[in-house]
Amino acid sequence: MTVDTPHFGSDLMNEIIEEAWQSESPKNGLSIVKSFLKNHYQAMKNDKYLPIPEKCKGYKIIKNKLVYFGEDSEISKEKYRCMNVVDQSKTMLNWMQFSKEKIRNLTLSECVLEITDIDNAHLPDSFLDEDVDICILQNFMKKSAFEQLQQRVQDKKTKQKFTCIKCSKSVHTNCIQCDSCLLWFHYSCVNIEVPKNALYFSDHDWYCCKCNSI
Repeated sequence: MTVDTPHFGSDLMNEIIEEAWQSESPKNGLSIVKSFLKNHYQAMKNDKYLPIPEKCKGYKIIKNKLVYFGEDSEISKEKYRCMNVVDQSKTMLNWMQFSKEKIRNLTLSECVLEITDIDNAHLPDSFLDEDVDICILQNFMKKSAFEQLQQRVQDKKTKQKFTCIKCSKSVHTNCIQCDSCLLWFHYSCVNIEVPKNALYFSDHDWYCCKCNSI
């Protein structure tokens, strides 16, 4: 069964989307285009002519074809923004490259992070996203350690430098953000030839290879 790709109402709307794709950049966390598409797609739900994938859970549009993956399809990864506070905390601790055992002990209140732990912790660009609230980590570390974390994150936000994880080069435009790890990638580095088609997977969400393998 085939269906058309989501219709956005008018030629003007399509022109706006095309222009937005050209200005895709890691600004204010969620990309301009993904934010626009999500909001517009949500508005479409109020229309009686809903796209079939919105009515049938488990279906995805892939290359204009309606394909059923099942409700528990591995293509549907958990978005950071949809996680509960506990899972977000564990995810951030994992981003900082603490061991699974360390994270387990922290969540069980068997230990707390010291300032030296924060000094040596890895802080990826994920922490620059506007939806990442480091305050939920406060109970996992001493006051001095949390203050150090705040300072390190603030320093990164001041510089506003984003790096493509694939090529380790700066990211400015022509890029896409993973909805799970919140890291940015050049289109060319993740083999995306038609950027706007990439978001037709999983209701406009996109996941990098690493997150897709989890």
